Amino acid sequence: MKITAELVNAVLAKSGTEELGKTLEYVQSVHEKMAAIKQRWLAAEQEYVKALRELRREQEVVRKTCPHPLLTHHGDPSGGNDSCSECVVCGLVEDHDRGGYDG
Repeated sequence: MKITAELVNAVLAKSGTEELGKTLEYVQSVHEKMAAIKQRWLAAEQEYVKALRELRREQEVVRKTCPHPLLTHHGDPSGGNDSCSECVVCGLVEDHDRGGYDG
C-alpha cells in the first residue's frame, strides 16, 4: 500500500493526529483483504476457464461420434444464404454458407 501525502492530510484534517495511526492501520488491513480477494478471484477465473475448455473437449468428442440422424434446417429469414442445419440430437450446427459445422 502506498501512503500518500494526500491520504495523510485528509486523515489529519478529518480526525487529527490521534486517529491517524488507527486510520492507516485500517487502510492497510482493507488493502490486504482486497489483495487476497483479488488473488482468489483470479484463481477462480482460471479454474472456470479450464473447466469450460474441458467441457468443450468432451462436447466435441460426443459431436464427432454422433451420426446426426435428425437435422433441422434453419433458413435465413432475410432470404440470403445464411441458412444452417442443426442436429437435434447433439446440437451441432452446419453453416451452409461456409460449408462446415459449428457447435
